[in-house]
Amino acid sequence: MAEKDLDKEEFWKEMYILFDKEDKGYLSLDELKKYLQAVGVLITNKELYKMLEEFDPDKIRQFNFEQIWNNFKDCKVISNDEIIDAFKAFDKNGKISKEELKYVMTNLGDKIKDEDAEKLLSNFNVDDQGNLDYKEFLGKYGINC
Repeated sequence: MAEKDLDKEEFWKEMYILFDKEDKGYLSLDELKKYLQAVGVLITNKELYKMLEEFDPDKIRQFNFEQIWNNFKDCKVISNDEIIDAFKAFDKNGKISKEELKYVMTNLGDKIKDEDAEKLLSNFNVDDQGNLDYKEFLGKYGINC
């Protein structure tokens, strides 16, 4: 295994431990979806369910680290630099309009519900022009610009 893959596997293991809060030894389907987002896997729900048909045909929906690693390690992963570049497309001196970000979250890629976007965005400071500092936003997720 290449050193880069080892680093990736270690990162995925550390994240897995964070998501398996109760130390059950597995993640539920909902936890798996959130986990995959957290490690940067770009996968649609349709793609996810197709993969699950192959490695979880009995629909047990309890996924241990080895299952996750073996089945998702080769999926496209978005890097921090790609996330930052996406924000810079809307950049206004290090800021992005809350409405623009909400639009992106609810209309592009793997869309989230309007109320979920509002809930997420409510955690961030918005200036009097309706902009948020995307560096602050990313920093809350451990991504440094």
